[in-house]
Amino acid sequence: MIYSETVKHLMLQRQGFIPQVERIHYNDLFRLMSPVQTQYWTRPGNPPELACRAAFPEYPHVFAMRNQRIIVKGRFQGGNVAYVFADELPLFAAVYSKDRETLSYDEISLLELLEQEGPMTIGTMKELTGRLAKQITPVLHRLQQKFLVFEDQADDEWDRAWYLFETEFPETDLTRYTRNEALKELILRFSFLNVCIDADMLASFYKLKQAEFKQPLKELEEEGVLKRQVIDGIPWYLKCEDIPLLNREILPARSVFALHRNDFLVKSHENTLSRRFTHSDYQILFYLLIDGEFCGFAAGFFKNGPFVIEDIILNLDDKAAESRKGEILEALGRSIDTELSPAKRYCGQKNI
Repeated sequence: MIYSETVKHLMLQRQGFIPQVERIHYNDLFRLMSPVQTQYWTRPGNPPELACRAAFPEYPHVFAMRNQRIIVKGRFQGGNVAYVFADELPLFAAVYSKDRETLSYDEISLLELLEQEGPMTIGTMKELTGRLAKQITPVLHRLQQKFLVFEDQADDEWDRAWYLFETEFPETDLTRYTRNEALKELILRFSFLNVCIDADMLASFYKLKQAEFKQPLKELEEEGVLKRQVIDGIPWYLKCEDIPLLNREILPARSVFALHRNDFLVKSHENTLSRRFTHSDYQILFYLLIDGEFCGFAAGFFKNGPFVIEDIILNLDDKAAESRKGEILEALGRSIDTELSPAKRYCGQKNI
């Protein structure tokens, strides 16, 4: 028998919630969670983060990794900006690289410009081509998705230089993996972190169609690496080696985390969360993970300044919501400055 509470316990451990990861293990977790996006609500130029998981000052560590090109910026998961380790560019190129051989006139002209003139910012491209930034930027993004150009986000400046990919990573073999091989590797990482997975979760996080995971999931099952199990009436894929760990009940540690909308766990369940939690008047700013399960959200507005937290919405009963109030507000305070952005209401009632 597989215990769902033990699944939550193991997930919290593996994802670095309890206990949080020390510096020596941080890079391993970052690699497993890649591509790693920046915070959903953040200023352009900020580095990515593993929210709520680092037991040390995370920002300077990740900033330095980006500055040294240990991790690099790219466009993955439907064209979203995210970061991966430079030595794993072939893995993600196998999954996300668009047709590198089919180029438009605008794409060819920008590649030729970089070949002739060397690295340059969009501002310089505007001067040399006479085009507007809004004409240049989408072309660069398409070339970035084809792994033909590289945007060097070395710091938090807004005006970054663009390079030819091949000049910056001449030793990188983008043909090292087949797409199926790369997908199998990502599935194994994803299943390790989430413990129980399905095609909808994979599609949610990696922003691919569910059908694209059908063959690699089938092969991993035939190879005896994954196994389908029904837990509480729902079919899941689990790593075979995890099944013995889940055969005895271990309750997840009492805990609350406020996770932004680009967080790994949120993205893993994004399709489900978007159906479970909505608000007609406010934006969802943070999802609330309580004892390993999403149980609500902080609703309000993001502004270029303090957040406006209009309400804390929970699907807990009244008694549980009241008993966990202090923990929930404390968790929100670890993600934002609640002195500047106090919650106006809690479960619809004025927060005093």
